Amino acid sequence: MRSKLILALIAILCVLFINTTQDVAFATEANTKGMCVIEANSGRVIMEKNKDMKLAMASTTKIVTAITVLDNYTKDLDEKVVVPDEAVGIEGTSMYLKHNEQLTVRELLYGLMLPSGNDAATALAILTAGDEQSFCKLMKETAEKCGAVNTNFANAHGLDAEGHYTTAYDLALITAYALENPVFLDISMTKNKVIDATEQYDTRYLRNKNRLLLTMDNCIGVKTGFTDNAGRCFVAATEKEDGTKMVCVLLNSPPMFEEATRLLNIANENYSMEVLLENNKYLTSLPVTDGTKNFTRVYIKNGFAYPLTETEKNSVRIEYEYPKVLKAPIEKGQIVGNVKVFVGDDLIFTSEICTIDRVEELNVQGALDDILDKWM
Repeated sequence: MRSKLILALIAILCVLFINTTQDVAFATEANTKGMCVIEANSGRVIMEKNKDMKLAMASTTKIVTAITVLDNYTKDLDEKVVVPDEAVGIEGTSMYLKHNEQLTVRELLYGLMLPSGNDAATALAILTAGDEQSFCKLMKETAEKCGAVNTNFANAHGLDAEGHYTTAYDLALITAYALENPVFLDISMTKNKVIDATEQYDTRYLRNKNRLLLTMDNCIGVKTGFTDNAGRCFVAATEKEDGTKMVCVLLNSPPMFEEATRLLNIANENYSMEVLLENNKYLTSLPVTDGTKNFTRVYIKNGFAYPLTETEKNSVRIEYEYPKVLKAPIEKGQIVGNVKVFVGDDLIFTSEICTIDRVEELNVQGALDDILDKWM
């Protein structure tokens, strides 16, 4: 009898533990205001919550700051520059820049991304564009180039300000673009960095605030952030051996490290990158009428890879549309059809089918003359 009671108590405790665990998982997600997980190479949205809600983003702003500098700074990143006076003594997190101190732009980028230096952000903005207002315009252009249309910047560091906002989806798109830059990627993945002493300041030992760099083997960055208005914000990214690159954006998410870990694990466990069309793949040869050749080869112009679940892989359908016969003249690279990729009923990709060979139109009179000349 006693053993039965013990077993019953164990069963009850197990049920309570499972329910508690589920409650925590759902509560964590509910506490996050804006969230978006995308696969960076394809742009596919894997998970989202209020992905288009305009929200403050705190120091995750510095992702945009860094890639805007890398896209627009025209001088050598390793050339010494003088720290602008306007960048000294900025409130909030800092790399403690001093008047007349000389550092390189690359060192300032490390100071921007690892300890989240607001002073580094201001310095980089002025060095790149002349003043912070002009730099904010460049940041806006960078965002729009990435397809981020619901984003605006009032400063380069992310401190709360009117008109300074983004969305989880926009920030995911910008981050995906930034991670394509090898300098940005290298800085984003750096756990610790030593910057040599200057005349004005001792050796700096910078530590990355991104905890996932230590806890997730495939983490490649990218940036934390916090202000009273924005709450805890975090952008994290992972890359698997098959090329699947996940970007997770959390805006105003109290358990940001735990939630990013949970979401990225779900995304990586359930999705893998599948090559559905090879780039420049030869397709077939098509017959040609009235031409100097009887056929031309055709190929698929653009390849395509896409993250899919195991279930989705079975629902992939590829449709080819091209004529059975072509009529000369035909130019090399001429578009003669298209290929469409579907997952279930959803069209996810279209590419052109183009010719490989040029085929001139057959001159009938000229051909007859040639035949007659040979026989005469």
